[in-house]
Amino acid sequence: MKTSVYLVAYDIVNGDSFDYEPFFESLRTLHGKRILQTVWMVPARSDDHKEIYGRLQPFLNHRDRILVIEVIGMANWDKLLIEGDDFKLLMTKYARDLNSLQ
Repeated sequence: MKTSVYLVAYDIVNGDSFDYEPFFESLRTLHGKRILQTVWMVPARSDDHKEIYGRLQPFLNHRDRILVIEVIGMANWDKLLIEGDDFKLLMTKYARDLNSLQ
């Protein structure tokens, strides 16, 4: 099975005392790396988008939003929350290129 990297983006709509720590712990358990305030990168098998979503969604409030999408190996970036070399490693080690999708 090929590996991929997934972008996980979320909006926390509810500002009350809902406990989001299990959500963040699940992201860390999936070896996720936070790259922006509400965006993480998660390396996984190339067909794991449903599994990633299924592991994270239960820890969100019913009004929150989540997106899990595979990243294809082309990107530009600036001022991420992880080092540029760490992000580059995620992209080169896990992200598939367009040719592998044909």
